[in-house]
Amino acid sequence: MRIRCVFLAVSVFGMGPASFGQYTSPTDSGARIDMVAPTTRPWYEPDGSLESLNAGCNLGRSAGMIRIMKEGLVGEQCPLATTLPGTKEYITRISDALHRSGDSPEITNTLHQALLTPKNLYRDIILHAYIMASPVPMTFLAETVVKGFPVEQRKAWYAAAGEKALYRDSWEDSLIDRPSREVLRHSHFLNRVKAIETDSECLRVIGNPFDPGREAFPTPAPGGGEGAGDGGAAPNAAARFFARVAPTARPWHEADDSLRSVNARLAHGRDGGMVGLIGAELLSRDTPLARTSEEYPARRFDTK
Repeated sequence: MRIRCVFLAVSVFGMGPASFGQYTSPTDSGARIDMVAPTTRPWYEPDGSLESLNAGCNLGRSAGMIRIMKEGLVGEQCPLATTLPGTKEYITRISDALHRSGDSPEITNTLHQALLTPKNLYRDIILHAYIMASPVPMTFLAETVVKGFPVEQRKAWYAAAGEKALYRDSWEDSLIDRPSREVLRHSHFLNRVKAIETDSECLRVIGNPFDPGREAFPTPAPGGGEGAGDGGAAPNAAARFFARVAPTARPWHEADDSLRSVNARLAHGRDGGMVGLIGAELLSRDTPLARTSEEYPARRFDTK
């Protein structure tokens, strides 16, 4: 019996062009994003860490996968105004994959279109991806935000970005000597909008974030504020820095020391002192290992 191979072109919600009956979902790359090492490029360069994965998901064509993700995000079956179960996860996966897919103009064009889509219920997710993907110095993105959205929306976005940014007068931020890509990009974004923002309340929310700038690499950590180094650290104090510190550059078979400098600063210059504090807490008579309540905070500082 003769078997004929048939090419199927599908473009429905959640599906993209594929062949031999194998559909390619816009979320195929995003679903595997945790399995891919982060980029080693500087924060101001494009993140292309998913390019090979995109190519593998789409018969060797990374650009084709970007188009599939675009169709899934802003195509005919645009999900940005829907509240169906799973929609938020779907949009997050596509957005996160897009900003790690290289320097194709189609990436920022897609995110720009999504940000301006009427009745978009997921603009916070889209803006985060746009900040992560936008070419530095982010002038066009900053102008889009300041000129295209009302004050209350901008204030909310600036406050959220401030949670990820570095501030010169923050003692906690002064502990970080290797800020993550996300931290540096959000710091830079806030500086760009601050330069053209005219609303006094928005400017108050933005404050005085540290701007890494292109000329200051390797990036020095901003100076500590008043009281830096005062008080004691809780055993779980370093947990709040997980997403704010750049990942280790060591190979997988070596120890991950990405929090060493943070631990040292928390323990007044003694990295081993912080490790000992953590160990003593875990092995103490009142060990938290058997606790089931949420009384033990995952992220806080104890001050004296």
